[in-house]
Amino acid sequence: MVKSSTKSYLEALHLTVEEPSFSYLAKIMNAHLFTFPFENASKLIYHRENAWENYTPDTQSFVDNFEKYKFGGTCFTVNQKVTDILQDLGFDAYNINMGPEHIATVVRLQGEHILVDCAVSAPIFSPVRLERSDRNIYMYHDEKIVISPVDKENHLYEFKRYIKGKLTKDQWVFDAGLPRSQKYLDDMVSHSHRQDAMFMSLLRLQMWQPTRNITLKNNRVRIYHPDGTTEKRELQSIEEIEEVVKHEFGLGKLPVRKAIEYLEANGVDVFASLNKEEAS
Repeated sequence: MVKSSTKSYLEALHLTVEEPSFSYLAKIMNAHLFTFPFENASKLIYHRENAWENYTPDTQSFVDNFEKYKFGGTCFTVNQKVTDILQDLGFDAYNINMGPEHIATVVRLQGEHILVDCAVSAPIFSPVRLERSDRNIYMYHDEKIVISPVDKENHLYEFKRYIKGKLTKDQWVFDAGLPRSQKYLDDMVSHSHRQDAMFMSLLRLQMWQPTRNITLKNNRVRIYHPDGTTEKRELQSIEEIEEVVKHEFGLGKLPVRKAIEYLEANGVDVFASLNKEEAS
């Protein structure tokens, strides 16, 4: 019998309980990416309100806060919750760290190590069958993700992200066969709440929709279309940000004003100029 919180999560995805399989895993990952936003407003607000010891809600609170506020989260919340849910559904799942600031999920299924990442904000819409290919490539617009083996026997793989053909700082070698303890994950979460940590010093929101990808970094919104065109806007007020979040992202309940107020109280001006890398 699965937990009520797992059933609530599946209801949000319009899915039902099934037996563990690759096809079911793919359904869950794809539905999650088109339902839950990648965002750090919840992270800022959890920290401001000291909502949880490690600012990572339990699964029921995670689902409830999606319904109430359209919270999703960054990898530290999302991929830990996804792992808990997959375990409850009967999958052999655990968390790994892909880099010093990124948590993902690995599922062992019929002898395979399968990467599931619902919070990397990358165009990977289905589980990655690591051992089945020497190069997994995912592309959307001007972004390319390459996941390739470094040492298959020891489950070592490399993740690289390219934007406009240029390798970004998102390049990690990770061990798909090394489950991380809760203490290790909690320490990563604690480190991610340093005042100078990336998701504590800007506003970030990204949402996959069936026909486009929308991102917000501070006051700059970008809408990427599959044909390669991009719409760009620089927003001039909190009210404009709220309007875009409501009408473009479809996340009218997301309390972005609260998140911006937190940032302002900590010396971050979301209307200041971003540097070239952040603005891209």
